[in-house]
Amino acid sequence: MQGVDLPVQVFDTENNPAKVSRLLADSLTMRHIDLIIGPINNSELKETAAYAKRQKIYNVSPLSPATQNTKENPYYIIASPPIETHCSAIYDYIQHSYAAKRIITVAGKRNNEQSLAALFSQRAAAKPESTMQVLPLSYKTGITSEADISAQMNLYERNIFVITDFADEALIVDLTNKLNSLRNRYDISIFGMPNWIDLPNLPLDELANLDFHYTTPFFDTRSPEIERFRQTFYAKYRHYPTETAARAYDIITYFGAMQYQYGRQAGGKLSDKGGLFGNFKFRPVAGKTNKAITEYIENKYINIIRFRSDYVLEKVN
Repeated sequence: MQGVDLPVQVFDTENNPAKVSRLLADSLTMRHIDLIIGPINNSELKETAAYAKRQKIYNVSPLSPATQNTKENPYYIIASPPIETHCSAIYDYIQHSYAAKRIITVAGKRNNEQSLAALFSQRAAAKPESTMQVLPLSYKTGITSEADISAQMNLYERNIFVITDFADEALIVDLTNKLNSLRNRYDISIFGMPNWIDLPNLPLDELANLDFHYTTPFFDTRSPEIERFRQTFYAKYRHYPTETAARAYDIITYFGAMQYQYGRQAGGKLSDKGGLFGNFKFRPVAGKTNKAITEYIENKYINIIRFRSDYVLEKVN
């Protein structure tokens, strides 16, 4: 952000909640703080969020998407969207981008993965007038057959599989192998979780045939602007920026601009803006029992990435 000079204090918390407690208790250190970005880890964020709520200072969680660090706290801002927001973005994208409204959900063994799959059925049930059809598929690796899968599919419309499993690569490989065998008879698309792209045994050859999509808050398009950032970073530090450094740049640039314009009230005036690697679309999240209470503020913007048949990653939203 050129031409803007903001006083910034940087503290290394050393992943130590006790050190965070000492920093927050130091009245001289915290006296002129108008905005807190960080810490990174949940164990430190919980106390920082509570302090920010008491002092009415906005606190940004830069990387953690966890929502349990605070309660009824309109001063807590989550920059990296929670996984439930990823699933909501997938549902909305399918609803607006596909003529067929048929989703087949496949959950992993974990309770949270099953809860995420259930979100799709809940979204469809919330609007009885919707034409979206959501069918849960109970899948057991090595046991569920192609016939079991095809029993849930339709020959005349696209079959969209949403797989909410995070880490069971055996399930992912087994399912995609069977779907590849079925793709000559059925139109198929797959939506996976944001961490899939980092799984070492992801069956890329098969996913390239299956209109594979995944979600992420961060996407490096290697645009001219991003390339200039990378080269400038390299010239200064002699190595290229990590994903964490790139995300930090977007967050500091965004909140720095808001802070410069609005001061201590910046967190209440967050506008929709794009960064180099991700966009920001902050919205208050209402309490579950009392809609008038703000639980926290979260970034609702999700990048939806398609893995094309030519092995190119393409942002589609």
